[in-house]
Amino acid sequence: MLKYIYQCVLAPPVIIGDFFDTQAAHTGEVVIWTVMVYSPSLFNITLYRSRMTAFSCNETVDVQFNYATIPTIVKLPVFGHELKANGFACTISLIVNTNDDFGYYVIDVSNFVGRTTKEMKIVTKGEVVSHFVLYYCVEQF
Repeated sequence: MLKYIYQCVLAPPVIIGDFFDTQAAHTGEVVIWTVMVYSPSLFNITLYRSRMTAFSCNETVDVQFNYATIPTIVKLPVFGHELKANGFACTISLIVNTNDDFGYYVIDVSNFVGRTTKEMKIVTKGEVVSHFVLYYCVEQF
């Protein structure tokens, strides 16, 4: 006799990959980020302009952006192994209108359990890109 056990996991979203990404652009160009997300429930994406200081991550919702989600298989890192799971490829696009649009951004992915963030940076094309992570925020509800 076969018996099946179903397990429901409640967890905040998981952003898969590096926690920092840099894109180079000129004024008037569109910057596109693709973020792989696993979430066992519905989730929401918000893009913040990051006003970073040495001891805090001050965020303001002053950014207009577009995003699209496509269902895909993601590889979750679990105890040194990669498990395949149903997830989403989230493509986020932002137009660089002025020089003020260059700098740090925080992508906030949240569901009813919690939230996870990923920091991005837009630099001017030709600028030396440093992959030094200054600060990133992770918060649970």
